[in-house]
Amino acid sequence: MNTGTPVEFAVEMVPSDHAEQKAYLRLYNLPVNELANTVPIIKLEFDTLPAPTPPPSENAETAEILRR
Repeated sequence: MNTGTPVEFAVEMVPSDHAEQKAYLRLYNLPVNELANTVPIIKLEFDTLPAPTPPPSENAETAEILRR
């Protein structure tokens, strides 16, 4: 955060998206009053990133376009 303090967070499912079964990053206890009239900046740091999954290809021509 632009104040240098760590941000409380959780990765959890939200009730409104129970059908998708996807987890979302939720940030808690942000000091919004102290950051009035500023743009809050939050830096995310990861130990590792998951490997990207290629999109499904329908045929060879589509696969070639996606490769470019």
